Amino acid sequence: MNLTILLQIALGAAQPVTPVSVARIPCAAAVSFASPYAWHYASDLPALTDAVALVVAVDDRDGAQDLLRPKNIGQRMLYADGWPVEILALDPGRPAADLVSGAAPGRALVLAPVTGLGPDASLRVYFGDDALPERIDAADRKQSLAAASAIAPLSPGAMVSPGWTVPVGTLRQDWIAGLVEWASACK
Repeated sequence: MNLTILLQIALGAAQPVTPVSVARIPCAAAVSFASPYAWHYASDLPALTDAVALVVAVDDRDGAQDLLRPKNIGQRMLYADGWPVEILALDPGRPAADLVSGAAPGRALVLAPVTGLGPDASLRVYFGDDALPERIDAADRKQSLAAASAIAPLSPGAMVSPGWTVPVGTLRQDWIAGLVEWASACK
């Protein structure tokens, strides 16, 4: 009987997932790093010098708010055009009392290794499979983007130009705090 249950779990885990889009991208900003930033969200991209910070908003459609909630188990990866993103902050600008209430987050500040995001740019930002980001490579990104082909690309509501430059020696928490402050004002 235990073997049957294990087989059912294994077969259920092997089923492909349907990607779930974020609702909108209120703001985006280019981010440049004066010294390479270690990138742990792809096996074939060890460091970044340019990226984009996105504020993404989710709604409760398709359970997207629950997908954004951190868990202590494997959870679905958030992608931007096939690239796993690093979630820097949940609900930037939300009062601290609301954060501890247990309510699902509605927004996130993320960093994506996407460059050349201009005023007319659009991205597919979606929750894909539950792969470990450090194992994602070019083939995985291509497969993820193909699975998300039905996801409509979204244009950021506002672009910040020229963006952010992170000087050499800036502590990670300091440049993230600056981006969180920017994201808090983003509507």
